[in-house]
Amino acid sequence: MNTLKIPQNKIYFRLLIKINNEDVFPNDYISPRNILYTRTKDDTKKEFGIVKIEDTVHFKYVINKNKNIDIYKKYLKLASQNEHDENKFDKLIQNFDLDCVNRNKVILKKN
Repeated sequence: MNTLKIPQNKIYFRLLIKINNEDVFPNDYISPRNILYTRTKDDTKKEFGIVKIEDTVHFKYVINKNKNIDIYKKYLKLASQNEHDENKFDKLIQNFDLDCVNRNKVILKKN
């Protein structure tokens, strides 16, 4: 079986970036050059961007919780992600086990 290591700068996520034409994040929180593209959901006033992992609020929270906790809480509220509160995220971070990830690899197959 072939394995492929994907570098961090090639990992992108879908992230809510605007709601009702209002920015979810402060100016310059997400580098415009790291937004691959944006899409607006037809049935809502929500605009999503595909962004590099290092520009996600989740990544920034892990790197510097104190600086990003209020932004993270606001994001969860606006994105209606109530089940992802900061206590659960802190627990996930605290219990993260890289050895477990390495033992249980995700395999992507091309159809």
